[in-house]
Amino acid sequence: SKADDCAINTNGEIPKKDASSSMDDARKSIAQTKSKMLFAGPEENDDCAKEPIPSFSEDPIGACRGVSRRIVLNKAFDPVMGLVILMNAICLGISIDWELQ
Repeated sequence: SKADDCAINTNGEIPKKDASSSMDDARKSIAQTKSKMLFAGPEENDDCAKEPIPSFSEDPIGACRGVSRRIVLNKAFDPVMGLVILMNAICLGISIDWELQ
């Protein structure tokens, strides 16, 4: 725990923690963070997800940011971008193959 990390012995020395337990703590923390990021919806990932988007005539930059945030926080964004990247790689491969023939 954080309190244990900051503790000082009565001799004024900082107690040494076992390296393996520190690594285990770090791994657990990383796993929990990844789990929250992967399985959380927009509400859990970003408190601003429910903010209303300003009108384009009032605040064009804010409107663009709001629309962009909604697109990126959508659950379909990652799979769609993955497909776009895959299709781009396939098209590049075909194009290079045709140029070499």
